[in-house]
Amino acid sequence: MKVAKTTKALCLVLAAGFANAAPINYISNGGFESGLTSWFTSSTNSIVGSCDQGWVVGNSGSASGCTGIAPYNQFVNPQSGSAAAYNSFDGDGPQTIRLFQTFNYTAANAASGAILDWYDAVGFGLGGNFPQARVFNVDVTINGQLFNVFSESFGNNGQGLFQTWQQTSLNLTDLFDNYGAGTHTVTLAFSNYVPQYFTGPGAFGLDNVRLLIDTASIQAVPEPATLSILGLGLAGLAFSRRRIKA
Repeated sequence: MKVAKTTKALCLVLAAGFANAAPINYISNGGFESGLTSWFTSSTNSIVGSCDQGWVVGNSGSASGCTGIAPYNQFVNPQSGSAAAYNSFDGDGPQTIRLFQTFNYTAANAASGAILDWYDAVGFGLGGNFPQARVFNVDVTINGQLFNVFSESFGNNGQGLFQTWQQTSLNLTDLFDNYGAGTHTVTLAFSNYVPQYFTGPGAFGLDNVRLLIDTASIQAVPEPATLSILGLGLAGLAFSRRRIKA
């Protein structure tokens, strides 16, 4: 009976581990299928029109805002679903065009895992010459503390540049692990910095944003040693039952 009780306790631990294993995606409307619902936008300068467009949601690449200039009428359509977020990545610089979402999450303990991923696409055309790099930044603010978690610069692309959708995935476990039990306020922000005034038409797309945080007290995947102990316990229970039957 003592063996059986011990094994039962191990079984309960295993069940609890799997019950708490699934991380939660804290980003709402990350595919932009509901427009800009849950998202906010800002710009440090005025938005004046063609090729100077802030973040918008559209069902085709033409939403990037430079549709009158080839090849922007062929810019990437949504990575999946029927919508993505776009901006022109050009215009009345210097300016920063920002797209962000804020949420709260409550943890019983420090996060055991945090993954941020998204798809983006970028394009420049007409052999634009812009010696000051345009910059795409991803920032995470936790309880008022700002962290830049990703940055990509786009310099002089004299022959033009057009990309298809590319996925980026960041492991932010170390960052979120600094925050223990309690309720935390998080802001995730995507921003494009345009340093000059109309230096070559650009286009930018963003889709399928997720921030997965696991705040379970038990790790999603038990360590091999733990699995071995649990396996031995289950085997012991089966052996014990066979002896009782005999």
